Amino acid sequence: MRLVTVAKNGECLDVHPETLAEHQKLGWVVCEREEVEAEETAPTDEAPEVPKRRGRPPKKAE
Repeated sequence: MRLVTVAKNGECLDVHPETLAEHQKLGWVVCEREEVEAEETAPTDEAPEVPKRRGRPPKKAE
């Protein structure tokens, strides 16, 4: 079985062919993996998103 690559809003998924119609109803489009990778690596004027820190804040010194 071969999975189908779909993309939406710059996100790329490999889905089972039987679920393709449902993904298309939700706005996903069939694409080639290379097309999506090229879009992801294309230079932009936007600053990169900084990941948020997780965990507890540091304890204050007493």
